[in-house]
Amino acid sequence: MESQIQKVEEEKINLLKKERESEAELMVQSGQIGLTIDQLERENEFKVKERERALTKLYARMNSKFKYRIYMADGHLVTQQRKIKKFMDEKQKEKMLFDGIRDQKLKVKWIKTPQAVSCKVLLARCLRDKVPKGEFVVRASVLDRLIQNKM
Repeated sequence: MESQIQKVEEEKINLLKKERESEAELMVQSGQIGLTIDQLERENEFKVKERERALTKLYARMNSKFKYRIYMADGHLVTQQRKIKKFMDEKQKEKMLFDGIRDQKLKVKWIKTPQAVSCKVLLARCLRDKVPKGEFVVRASVLDRLIQNKM
């Protein structure tokens, strides 16, 4: 009976040794997997930051072209930045991607750009010849009052 108890205890000890060995092996494998995941995260984080820098440069280039075209067309561009809330913590401020580009609102105020106006002419006086029905271009100017100076 004692020999059976010894055999059972030896089997128990062997099982505990195997369990420890397998736990150690799993710990080594999990450590290796953790290192590879950390390395992949760093690589991808670097790629994302490079992509963000490239997109920021592209947006700045396109934005300057856009502003130049508006300026050449006698427009005045007003940009409004989204307000950063006072209670926003630093991590949320850092999450504002692309240097806050996507948080801009652009508004254009045109200075001299003509606006289309449709007029219905019922009567035209002082025409020397008869004019057929159809669509015509009429040159007009805006007066500040009736029969006074042009604006």
